[in-house]
Amino acid sequence: LPTQLSIKPHETVTWINEDRGFHTVTTGYYDTPDGMLESDQIAASEKFSFTFNESGEFHYYCRLHPWMEGTIIVS
Repeated sequence: LPTQLSIKPHETVTWINEDRGFHTVTTGYYDTPDGMLESDQIAASEKFSFTFNESGEFHYYCRLHPWMEGTIIVS
């Protein structure tokens, strides 16, 4: 996934783990997760999808690797 992705409301984003390690999708920032979105750990080759119904900018990161982050812009 690019570090920034623009979508329309009610569209679904799917994260695919193409790595060998586990990852998460967590909204907010490492020191201040916002609780809106928190995936379970995503294993290698697994997917996680979420439908963004509201407009806004949603920063996300991996709890296990907080330097892995991005923003979904819904407008």
